[in-house]
Amino acid sequence: MTGLESISFLMILQMTIISTMKMNSSPTVSTTAEPLTSAIGIDMRYGIVVFSLFGLAIASTGCSRDAVDVDSSADAGRAIRFEGRCDDATRAVPGDPADGKVPVYWCDGDAVSVACAQATPSVGRYVLTCPDEFSVSASFGSGDSQQWGEGLHDFYAFSPADAPDLEISGDGIVKASLPSVQECRDGLLDPALLYLASAEEGISPGSSVVTLHFRPVVTLLDISFAASEATEVRQIVVRSTQAGEKLAGTFVYDLGADRLGRVDGGSNVVAVRMLQSDGTPGVKLAAGESCRAIAVVLSQSSFVGLRVDVVTAAGVAGRSCAEPLVGGKRYAIELGALPAMNDAARRKLYASWMSYLPDDALLSALSIPGTHDAATSTLNLWSKCQSLSLGAQLNAGVRCFDLRPTGTDDLMIYHGTSTGVTFDEAIAAMDRYLAACPSEGCIVQMQRQGDAGNDATFRSRMGDYLNSSSAYRDRFVDFRPDLTLGELRGKILVLTRSDYDGALVGGKIASWQDDVTDQISSIVNGSASAKLFIQDKYGGTTGIDNKKNAIIAYLDKARGKAESEWLFNFTSLATAVVTTPKTNARTLNPATCDYLKAHPGCTGVVMMDFAGDTDVSGDELLRAIIDQNFYCHLPCVR
Repeated sequence: MTGLESISFLMILQMTIISTMKMNSSPTVSTTAEPLTSAIGIDMRYGIVVFSLFGLAIASTGCSRDAVDVDSSADAGRAIRFEGRCDDATRAVPGDPADGKVPVYWCDGDAVSVACAQATPSVGRYVLTCPDEFSVSASFGSGDSQQWGEGLHDFYAFSPADAPDLEISGDGIVKASLPSVQECRDGLLDPALLYLASAEEGISPGSSVVTLHFRPVVTLLDISFAASEATEVRQIVVRSTQAGEKLAGTFVYDLGADRLGRVDGGSNVVAVRMLQSDGTPGVKLAAGESCRAIAVVLSQSSFVGLRVDVVTAAGVAGRSCAEPLVGGKRYAIELGALPAMNDAARRKLYASWMSYLPDDALLSALSIPGTHDAATSTLNLWSKCQSLSLGAQLNAGVRCFDLRPTGTDDLMIYHGTSTGVTFDEAIAAMDRYLAACPSEGCIVQMQRQGDAGNDATFRSRMGDYLNSSSAYRDRFVDFRPDLTLGELRGKILVLTRSDYDGALVGGKIASWQDDVTDQISSIVNGSASAKLFIQDKYGGTTGIDNKKNAIIAYLDKARGKAESEWLFNFTSLATAVVTTPKTNARTLNPATCDYLKAHPGCTGVVMMDFAGDTDVSGDELLRAIIDQNFYCHLPCVR
């Protein structure tokens, strides 16, 4: 006998009934913390499916996989050979329930990694050949050939073999990454996220058959709902309500113990982007039309509490789950009919929009609305660049603030004249908001304004404030090129254009030329550095058409920049005395908004005048910037 020539297997998911209680349905979706199992109106007898996968049989055969030589045994040193076609695609998918079972279909090209410390080599990658398009059986292809060794063997298998960052050792320890940003096209699961594993220990080299019993190392949340009005669904968000409970990220799993180990970095949020069949973002629903999405999360021993939210073009609605869910199963979550979206649903979305994004999202890759001369709501026509106070801006969704303190003892913020707001009072407003909304984070772009005081006082007072005297010192976070949203939550990142005494807090913008259309600079902190693009052409001779072109060019640049590069795009313009910042915003805000809606993508940080002001489309532009985080792909750290 020359070894194994083929392999077949059967994988089936078995339905387990865990409850016989029929729940009453609710016509609207509550935003209070109600259990999914009692408040979403589903019959839990059909709500949970347990993955019970079995029957991967490795048999010694001749040329045909149907002809089994039961007399053969594999001696130490003999190669286990497999034949078949090689294809890098991984397409194992769950089928529809039938007779209380949910099959897992394998397709040509599905890949499995098999690890065994006693075999040579210890890890092999095998690609499957199937008899038909969707099959529960398949043959192993001619991947990495492994040989039997001495003594009893422990076999560990993982599928798909092409999972991100996959490492599998002969002792059954797996490392892989489950992405926190997932995609759902036409309501279908991304098959590459169906992570399956097997552990069979103490197998004799003389065995003619090795059976691998597969089980899931992820949990599927099958979410369905209906639209009560015509709407566009952009994203389904699953959040853990427990601190430290990670739903996605780079994880370690012990296959022998069937236990999730550490999760590096990771996210307590999984965001499922809703796509049409052609890949276009956003799923449009008519009134009464149903929608379905599947989110894949890491299998904890149990989930203490989850929240499911549906982000639409008009707002957000969802429901919390207070009861624990057991990991490694498939849950059917029926949200019922979404309520009609109103102003409250819209305000809720934008007031805490960061809460609907993954922790491991790169901060540099976010689309962030900011305000130029943020503290000027109290000033007159020619110095006034904002209508809303800092607190109102935060509630509207602004997350980056241009603050310009002077070299006075109280670090008063000026724009031609005193705003009546000190730097400390501005930071205090952010502190209050972050205490109420810890999922959010703030960025301050700061420079010394030369209208009052002197440089020496500024250096001394600002250095003392940031390093020791501020009551909010614990709010400040230091800059890194790979800073994530999770690391910014509840924090303030100060990026200064002006030097001050003492240690650098946050980051320093290395250079910032005055009145430029396009500048390349950098943000630094010690040896950490990231490239920064700046468009801040504001001069009175620029002309509004040239300014509009500069803004649009930087929206295009933001879509093409590297994920770790930063970009500031100012829409503000100061022209002659006959016009005011608001006059210019009345033209530039809607023009920027219209272009962004027609050309969606990452915007970087957009610093605007009159954010949230309905008079000059400041509310529409602010929302359009935030929407890009739900509408377009969001890069995350792995």
